[in-house]
Formats: sequence, C-alpha cells, structure tokens
Amino acid sequence: MSDVGLTTRKLRILMTNDGRPVHVAERNAKKDATNLVVGPGDTIEWTANKSFGFTIRLVSVDGAAISSNPFSNWSSHSESCAADGQVIGILKSDPGGVAIKYNVEVAGKMILDPQIIIET
Repeated sequence: MSDVGLTTRKLRILMTNDGRPVHVAERNAKKDATNLVVGPGDTIEWTANKSFGFTIRLVSVDGAAISSNPFSNWSSHSESCAADGQVIGILKSDPGGVAIKYNVEVAGKMILDPQIIIET
C-alpha cells in the first residue's frame, strides 16, 4: 500500500518534435507510467519533454463515463497548461473508482492509452 496523501508522482509526457504525445513515463524513476498505481490523496504532476501546452482529459472511471471528478483541485474533467507548464491532480480520499483512463491532448493530437490505478 502507498503512503496515502504523501506521494507525489511526477510524470513526463514524451512528445515528438511536432508536439504529438507518444508516451507517458515516470520522470524520476524513468519507467513506464501507462498504468500508474497511486493511493487516495496522492498528487500527480504531468509535464512535457517539449515546449508545448497540453490538456489532461479524463475519459472513464472503471470503464464507465465520468460521473464525478476524482481530483480535488480540478473544477472539470480536464485540466490544461501553457507551454513549459504542468498539470497537477490531487486525488480525493474517495476518488470514486479504481481505474481512471485519460487522454493527453496537444493541439488536437492525443495519446489514448494511459490510466491511473487507485490502490485501496
């Protein structure tokens, strides 16, 4: 079990030179983050390896349409940043599911495969 609320996971969105997102990796551990395992209350920080703004858009929770936002600091089902910025999501103590799929979007280009797994 993770240290609930104490862990910050730093993710890096790897992009091509034209800004197409191709992969998500854990920045400090330099490992794949396609299926990131976190605990309730943990923080996730997304940055990009290229100077493009991007959007993290939630797609589904446990395979169903998004009915509630799992992040306490987001007011909608997506969060954006400008070039060289970051998106931060703080998971609620009860995020409402255990598997959250999301898209990374850059100027209409997206990667569809990442997901966040909530460890309970």
